[in-house]
Amino acid sequence: MYLFQLDLNPIDTNFMPTLLVRHASVLVTMDDHRREIPDGGLFIRDGVVEQVSPTQELPLEADEVLDLDDHIVLPGLINTHHQKPKTPIYSIG
Repeated sequence: MYLFQLDLNPIDTNFMPTLLVRHASVLVTMDDHRREIPDGGLFIRDGVVEQVSPTQELPLEADEVLDLDDHIVLPGLINTHHQKPKTPIYSIG
């Protein structure tokens, strides 16, 4: 299993990097219909997802291109429940 963390924050604010993720075996969405797109991909500009669709509907070029054959692409998970005030207590025991 590979995990990709992409840092798309540009140093030069006039430069808007683009990323094309294509040919994922399955792209899992969390939209209202919970779509799973075979041979799916996404197009990102300046850290913002602009398009999620089958690979053939995506732009052909980007600043960076990832071909993810035999990979599943799904949204990242965010930990919204962390008990930081208890951290000193946990480190004692």
